[in-house]
Amino acid sequence: MARTTPRAPRADLADLPGARPAPFPAPFAPMLARLTDRPFADPAWTFEPKLDGVRTLAFVRGGQARLVSRRGSDQTGEFPSVAAELGARHGDELVLDGEVVALDESGRSSFQRLQGRLNLKAAGDVAVAEREIPVFFYVFDLLYRGGVDLRDVALADRRRALELALCLGERVRLVEPFRDGGEAAYRSAAEQGLEGVIAKRLASRYVPGARSDDWLKIKTVQADEFVIGGYTEGQRRRTGTFGALLLGQYDEAGLLRYVGHVGTGFDRGTLELLKREMDARRQAASPFAEEPPIRRPVTWVRPELVAEVKFGQWTRDNRLRVPVFMRLRPDKPARDVRRAEVAPAPT
Repeated sequence: MARTTPRAPRADLADLPGARPAPFPAPFAPMLARLTDRPFADPAWTFEPKLDGVRTLAFVRGGQARLVSRRGSDQTGEFPSVAAELGARHGDELVLDGEVVALDESGRSSFQRLQGRLNLKAAGDVAVAEREIPVFFYVFDLLYRGGVDLRDVALADRRRALELALCLGERVRLVEPFRDGGEAAYRSAAEQGLEGVIAKRLASRYVPGARSDDWLKIKTVQADEFVIGGYTEGQRRRTGTFGALLLGQYDEAGLLRYVGHVGTGFDRGTLELLKREMDARRQAASPFAEEPPIRRPVTWVRPELVAEVKFGQWTRDNRLRVPVFMRLRPDKPARDVRRAEVAPAPT
């Protein structure tokens, strides 16, 4: 049965190492994980499923909850049932970190399904989406409670505090870590068709906005985010849409570097959606630092759309081999799209 009242008095939190009295915080950026090269096992780490949703911070106060995206935008109106349940069930001031997800027929988180809930503004559209595509807030961290800032508290202590403070419900759920070690967790994630595993050092503090080696993501599929800088003309069955997307990532100097093009992985609906989104962003000049080696006619677009693409490997000349489009990522800022730095797994 869902727990509807917290079990821990707030005074207990003030005694945790790193805890400090503080006023209710303004919104801040979430802590991020760095990509690592392989699964690993280490008792000093905990391993959680990598959910395929939208990273969200919940600021709960006075019986109301405000949902804030990784980009800092207010998502409360997009996910009103989640916000309402958080506010109604929690009397304390809380800041929670988690992921808003939609589930597929197998109960797995599905970003493709979640896309039908993103960026809806009209109350009528949101109401219809609430009925047709229910969403859930899976919580994995507690950062503030009742006058106590917990961001400098070790993750292991924050996790225990979260389990005692969080009131579960129909839309609010707790992320459960894998019970086995990291390598077994990775195998289990792959067997379940999950995107991967998030490994977190149990002693880690929470550093807002940082991409830390204390949190690592181990993907079951090699994929990354890329900025769409243009598209080629569609032919035959693609007439009226496009042939391929031209992809890039920003370098350290802030220049958009061409990394290849992707022409597979689209259904008809995605082709039409992408064409509309790109045509709304047409521009005369290429956004890339160098001219892409494309022979077909190209339409350039403002570098604002982010695509997630899986691929076989990187070539020696920094091009994608065998890329396949997966989805748009409206939750990811285009200016932040850079080639993922790979941290070595702990040994």
